[in-house]
Amino acid sequence: MAEDCAVVICLSDPIEAFLTALFRCLEVFGCSHVLVLTTRSRERDAVLLIDAARSLLPSWVEVGVKPVFPEPTDLSSLEGLVEGLWRLVRDLGRRVVIATFSGSRLEVSSTVLAASRAREDVVLVYTPFFWGPWSGLFYPFTPKPLEPVAILHPDAETVLRAFPHVSPSAPVQERGEGLLNTLGGGASQLRRLIARSQLRLNTSYATSSVVHPVDMRCCGLKISLYINGAERASVEIRDYCSYGEVIDAVDGLGQQVLDLSQAPLSEEVRRSVELLAKFSSILLLTAEECTFSCGDPRGLLLIDFLATLQRNEGVLVDTNVIYSSLHTQLYEYRAALEVPLCAYVELLRHRTHYREGYGELRSAVAQLAIDEIKALALPMNHTASQEPCEVGIALANRAAITCDHTAYTQLFQTLGARAVLAAPRSLKQVRFARREDARRAAYAYYAVAQLRAIASHREVQRILSGMRIRVEYEQRLGV
Repeated sequence: MAEDCAVVICLSDPIEAFLTALFRCLEVFGCSHVLVLTTRSRERDAVLLIDAARSLLPSWVEVGVKPVFPEPTDLSSLEGLVEGLWRLVRDLGRRVVIATFSGSRLEVSSTVLAASRAREDVVLVYTPFFWGPWSGLFYPFTPKPLEPVAILHPDAETVLRAFPHVSPSAPVQERGEGLLNTLGGGASQLRRLIARSQLRLNTSYATSSVVHPVDMRCCGLKISLYINGAERASVEIRDYCSYGEVIDAVDGLGQQVLDLSQAPLSEEVRRSVELLAKFSSILLLTAEECTFSCGDPRGLLLIDFLATLQRNEGVLVDTNVIYSSLHTQLYEYRAALEVPLCAYVELLRHRTHYREGYGELRSAVAQLAIDEIKALALPMNHTASQEPCEVGIALANRAAITCDHTAYTQLFQTLGARAVLAAPRSLKQVRFARREDARRAAYAYYAVAQLRAIASHREVQRILSGMRIRVEYEQRLGV
């Protein structure tokens, strides 16, 4: 049932934060109207964006776009801005929810100031966005626990009395697949699978409204790895809305996978499980050391390390780096990397020439990796063409990244080539250069969604079943 209220929101970059705030507020408050405030130059952008997002909006929601803000170059039109907004909010004739997020300070501050003067019953909320590898995606394809609707004004009890039916609205989540198909045209196959995986995680485990500070509990979740019918690794998240518990679970699962190297398992099974953990970012890629002066990078997230390099040319990546979920980090920061021709050829060979078991699993992962390279538009370097690829890279006279410790010590160091040794680590062993808590949480939730997406991929699932390996996600009652 629609509520007679209006969500007032400013169109501002980044678009994914705008859409997330809009959809979360509609989901929580169920308002019948949306008013998007923007500048004249972006009015058409707002209309096109809302038209594209229409499939995700409940049928009863009416959306209006109003250009009220001045252009950055027209400071003279600032005069009367707050007064105009004051009249606009005053005359809406229904309850108002002002949705703020990481948008323009002028737009948000002026709107809030006008609303506070015009109406005493205005509800002010803030929806954060955690970025990390979720950059470019938006709710409901991002984790609901990472996008709580925080009530800023008035107090939560007053809001609950004004909106007695505050709860998740099913139509927003059910229509999610349609919008993904509309707006995700350039996304890779795996990126689409992750988005759909997260949509289902939201509907299965984040069943509360996730409104701060009154309704922040979620269901529990158990992730298990079965080999030959026996549970060989498992973690339990009592509350899917708890960042700390999700981080602990991803870290624990990574540690257990590393411990399996000492278990009495076949080499095929061990390598297969390790590949799953690396490519899904359960184990996260970090810089460890360099053949050149680079300080102490040990345990630093790879893209954070790459951001410190002052280079005018792209850094070459070895094939093993691509298999270690390089793509996950590149969704947060597009480092200046190049794929050597020899690595691309190696991926194609893994895709087409393989034996059953680990080789077949690597073939399926290679196809996903090739698709990621294309979707991320990583440039190809044709000078590094010799095989084996570590030799081609070492002879290319370019800086390079490898996870192969032997190649790093016996080849790159011996030749005096510029190289970075990278290694996968469990999540809590990774250092972040900035916003450590928020980014660690973002990567934790991404790993949970990505592992589920890869394990449920039809070809991967068939191969794992033949090897008697199974990844299982099971709902728990929670706390």
